[in-house]
Amino acid sequence: MRDYERSYFLAQPLPQGTHRVIVGFFVWGRFTVHFRHMKWYTHAAVGANAVWLVTLRGVVDQTAILLMIVGALASLLPDVDAAGKGAKIHYIAYGVFGMLKNTFRHRSFFHSLLAIGIVFILSYIFLSRSHSLLPWIIALGYASHPLIDGLNLSGVRYVYPLKTYFHLAPSWLRSPVGGIADSLLFALGVSGIIFFIFSHYSTWTNFATVFAI
Repeated sequence: MRDYERSYFLAQPLPQGTHRVIVGFFVWGRFTVHFRHMKWYTHAAVGANAVWLVTLRGVVDQTAILLMIVGALASLLPDVDAAGKGAKIHYIAYGVFGMLKNTFRHRSFFHSLLAIGIVFILSYIFLSRSHSLLPWIIALGYASHPLIDGLNLSGVRYVYPLKTYFHLAPSWLRSPVGGIADSLLFALGVSGIIFFIFSHYSTWTNFATVFAI
């Protein structure tokens, strides 16, 4: 994209209802997926908050909404090795990652620090020219997934190829998938998304317009 084309794009207002669609997506996921399934929407809601990185530049432009979506999608990537119904990345990507199912034990390589580093390096090599923060958004969104899983009962093999499973909480605070920790993280993630949207794209005076109240 040429500089003048990018400038034109950034100057365009967000399509009407964009804010409502983004927030509605996460709310839909929270109440339509069976409670026992992997809470992909918690990962997506938390990963989307990687968009807060753009505030470090001091300027929030129209690309922030796209970066929010990228962060949410990146947070689902660590489950490419999972074959269960909860691995929503396979549905969203229309089976593109199907070849990676069961290639590694779940919550091992793709949840490791090594994988996070590889994702960042590849993103930096191929995508940094598109947007300077894009590799960081992808890496942070990706990293949020194993970080959340570290609060679950089974733990995560962060230091792959070591076979040790690590936990980020004491045993009495660990939560099963779909437990209270997931619900709290989902609520925090959505709250962060809403706060970002209203603090950078809206004012309280047009609250009713955005959500059609």
